[in-house]
Amino acid sequence: MKTVLFGRMQACGRIFVTVAGAALLAGCAGGTPPETELALARSAMDEATRDGAAERAPQQFILAREKLAQAEAANRDEHYTDARRLAEQAEIDARLASAMSRTAAAEAVLTLVQEGDTTLEEIQREQPDLYETPEAGLP
Repeated sequence: MKTVLFGRMQACGRIFVTVAGAALLAGCAGGTPPETELALARSAMDEATRDGAAERAPQQFILAREKLAQAEAANRDEHYTDARRLAEQAEIDARLASAMSRTAAAEAVLTLVQEGDTTLEEIQREQPDLYETPEAGLP
């Protein structure tokens, strides 16, 4: 009886060690560095900057910038899972900041046109930075 019980304990111990070891390796390794995710987040931040998000959507822009900084720090510390998650969040936040900025610009143009005899062409001539967006062609 003791031999059977001891054998089962050894088997359970081996299974536990195997599972714990695998979990430890998976947790430490965290996969590969999230280079693609970081590049996409940086690109989205650049676009948000060009779209004037720092001025027109500052809270969302700051949130995206902070998450990107956290993602880069986690990547340097080889916490790749955290870095990947934060980079993805930073990209989404930056894209939202861009959209909010473009919406604010469009609303400003619309208000100017609705308030008076101002035409879209006059606004483009007088306030090009208000109407300008690099890719979308929309305010």
